[in-house]
Amino acid sequence: MLAEGLLRMRIATQRLAGVGVVVLLLLALSACGSPSPDLALAPIEQLRPDLQQQYEHIRVPYQLALANPNLLSQIPCYCGCRAVHKNVKDCFVREVKADGTVVWDDMGIACKICQDIVQDTRQMVRQNKPLAEIRAAIDQKYSRFGPGTDTPPVKP
Repeated sequence: MLAEGLLRMRIATQRLAGVGVVVLLLLALSACGSPSPDLALAPIEQLRPDLQQQYEHIRVPYQLALANPNLLSQIPCYCGCRAVHKNVKDCFVREVKADGTVVWDDMGIACKICQDIVQDTRQMVRQNKPLAEIRAAIDQKYSRFGPGTDTPPVKP
């Protein structure tokens, strides 16, 4: 009788330990949550050959500008390009023609301010910040370099 009681207690303890492991695994997985949002990255093959060969800190903003024109066209640039550009997207991609041909802009190759604005925008998207907050943060951080492009206010 005593042996049978000890056996039942051992089985119950093992079951409890198994349930505890499952609960801990579920808690760990739920803490991971869903993946953070991120901007799309155009495939490197869509860049012109010389851009494909650039360092990552130069190449990635071009990929981001090509893949995210609607977002980046709502973010101003503060590098002094306001006479020729309307937003930070224009520092990398002037236009995409109806046939899909991309007209690139070379400003983004050498301009650290343009590159940083795109990367900062990406980082804030990853932090799930709303567009209006991203725009305000970019305006605040980069306006010290001079007037920004004539980028219209953020669309609701």
